[in-house]
Amino acid sequence: MGNEERLAYDVYHNLYEYHMDSSNLEIRQLKNISEGSEVRHVNTVQDIVHKYSLTPDELTVLDEPVADSNVSFENMPSGEYGVLHIPGAIMIFLICLKG
Repeated sequence: MGNEERLAYDVYHNLYEYHMDSSNLEIRQLKNISEGSEVRHVNTVQDIVHKYSLTPDELTVLDEPVADSNVSFENMPSGEYGVLHIPGAIMIFLICLKG
């Protein structure tokens, strides 16, 4: 669950950055979603993991989940996900942004 929320953050954040860099167009909603809602979602998943003493393998199939419950959001890596079935359009977008 945390990996999916981190993916959502990266999609909104990278879309915001893309529009700012390519056309100097600030789409504030994208920034608000990434820095507000998606950060809260990751933190909520971490809180649930701690509250119910869940292990990462109960929420993901990854050996090393990106959204580790003991790592602050700021220290989570970007662009590495354990989501098995990311829709093709999102995957292509992420690959293009990474260059």
